[in-house]
Amino acid sequence: MTEPRARAGVRQSAASGDLASVLACTAGAGFLIWKYRAYIPPFGRIPRSREPPVVFGSLLGGVAAPLERDHQAFLEECRRAYGNIFLLRLPCGKAEDIFRGVGLAGVAFRFFQAVLQGFKYQVVVLDPYSASAVFTSQIVDRIPSSRQGIGRFNVPTLMETAEGVKALGVHLRRGGSGSSYEALLRTANSSFRDVVTKTFPADAQGQGQSLQRVAGELVIPAFMDLFFGRGFATEANLANFHKYEPSPMFRAAGVDGRVPTGVVEQSLVREIGKPRFGESDMSRGLGALKEDFGVPDEEVSRAKLAILWGSTLNSQNAATWTLLHLCSDHELLRQIFASMARRFGAAAEDWRSALRSGEIAVTKADLDALPELASVFWEVARRYGKANVVRNVANDGLVVVAQPESLGHGETAFAIRRGDWISTFPQIFHRDGRFFHRPLEFRPLRFVARPAGGSGRSATLNTRGSRRKSTAAGLQGGAKKELRAKAAGRFVDRRRDSANFLMPFGLGGGACPANGMAMDLVLILVLHVLAAVDLQVLGDIPEAEEGGV
Repeated sequence: MTEPRARAGVRQSAASGDLASVLACTAGAGFLIWKYRAYIPPFGRIPRSREPPVVFGSLLGGVAAPLERDHQAFLEECRRAYGNIFLLRLPCGKAEDIFRGVGLAGVAFRFFQAVLQGFKYQVVVLDPYSASAVFTSQIVDRIPSSRQGIGRFNVPTLMETAEGVKALGVHLRRGGSGSSYEALLRTANSSFRDVVTKTFPADAQGQGQSLQRVAGELVIPAFMDLFFGRGFATEANLANFHKYEPSPMFRAAGVDGRVPTGVVEQSLVREIGKPRFGESDMSRGLGALKEDFGVPDEEVSRAKLAILWGSTLNSQNAATWTLLHLCSDHELLRQIFASMARRFGAAAEDWRSALRSGEIAVTKADLDALPELASVFWEVARRYGKANVVRNVANDGLVVVAQPESLGHGETAFAIRRGDWISTFPQIFHRDGRFFHRPLEFRPLRFVARPAGGSGRSATLNTRGSRRKSTAAGLQGGAKKELRAKAAGRFVDRRRDSANFLMPFGLGGGACPANGMAMDLVLILVLHVLAAVDLQVLGDIPEAEEGGV
């Protein structure tokens, strides 16, 4: 009896050992899968040689949540960990939608739906030399990101062709020059004078509202009447416009931000479609979208609404910060007043009174002759700008990037894939002491170039700093692959061109097409405010940067 029992014990021991081995292998396989999940479909992707490191994030949400919560801090953290180039893994859908399902079956269905939607990858380049080279090269395509932006405003017909997607930018660039633009600025003087007079009556004294609210009350009605004609800025239209808000543009690639047409949008679209006296040539010119691309009248009106929304959103913040710094610095304000007196001295003894009465109007030539005022605006855009630049990678290629000093400061060619998104965040450069002296300080005359040697010539505006010689170590490794990429025209060398470190409105062919127009309009509005009222800001300038430009 002893021998059978012994054999049974051996069998039990062997079975226990097999089970332990299976569990150990399963645990080991699970550990390896989890460790290398960034490279295993469907939640990751198979890596390629010389690709940038992947920032994986959570299993379903990728890095969407931390990027949206505080993209500046998140990108700085990634830069410290991975260097000046890395890949962000982002969901094509939204992870939080999974848990909106009803019951376990609903959650499971949405889970598999999210898996099927998959993930997009966004290359982030934080070396300004590389960014300048990449976004002005043929290796990127701006059409997909522009189409995504247009999609937010429900203009589907315009999105059908690449020419249609480009049409808005082409139209806005054309509208920012020539005789029609001068007419727009003349009308702007009249509109701004009226709205400033209404906001600041001659007998107004004492403490008023917050400067940001005042700027909004100036910018929005003035731009409404300027673009769409006198009488558009009614109480009803103003109330609806304050309620109108497209869903915030996701700061990452491939996420559809389009929202259904609502009652507020429909009301504004109907009002925009009505003919009005004094409608700007820029607004009327959008009617060409109908003839050129078959865009229905309603969608043309939505395109006009999109332009109004974009221009007032940034112009309100830019006007707020510009006035805030001007009125908080008495010496700066004195210099601006002196510049205005020199410019208009021949036309009017008191430029403020003449501007209030309409005796003089600020032209484009006047603005070009006021470099100190323009410098304040550019410093506002540099210090508070929060724009990002996102494009689509048109072809597989190599991009040369210099790593930070903490990671060897060497130049390396990284592989990027066709179909991925590629981005840069100028705010990172704008706060880097290597490119801007004391970058966290607001220095209003940072971009004013004074004549040397006591010359009698006037000061000028210079927003393009000279490029310094790179101190990065030479290009590392992979000569054959680099030669093939060069032969195919898919090699982007950061050393080929000079870099412009100031890029608050983007760069390359996809830069904001109306940034010059917006700057001119904001500065004319600021001058009308300074002519009409002596503003004094109570309290210190806030350090918080909520509502950047």
